Amino acid sequence: MTVPFETANAFPALWLDRKQLRIPMGHCAGAAFEAVKKAGLREANKDAEGAGGTTASVRGTIRCVRLPRAGPCNADGATAVFIATSDRSLQDAKDIVQRMSRALGDPVLFDCN
Repeated sequence: MTVPFETANAFPALWLDRKQLRIPMGHCAGAAFEAVKKAGLREANKDAEGAGGTTASVRGTIRCVRLPRAGPCNADGATAVFIATSDRSLQDAKDIVQRMSRALGDPVLFDCN
């Protein structure tokens, strides 16, 4: 007996990156939410540990990972992890990660009070 089959594309395509931030963990989700919107993702949403949104073919997310006592003012710091998946191409996912990273920039806490 012969079973017909087709090869599958390796989708969704996944792209990841990270950036250590110079703001407390408590500020990361808000900064991530603003970056998601600035990067042009629609249906932006936020929770306590990050934010995400979509384009026509990509789901992009910024997750905030707590770094105990490693932030400014002796507070918990954060690393931003950028995650994107695309149902079209790896390049689409990579482009969204780069847009979110540029939009987040390098936020800095100036006042510990």
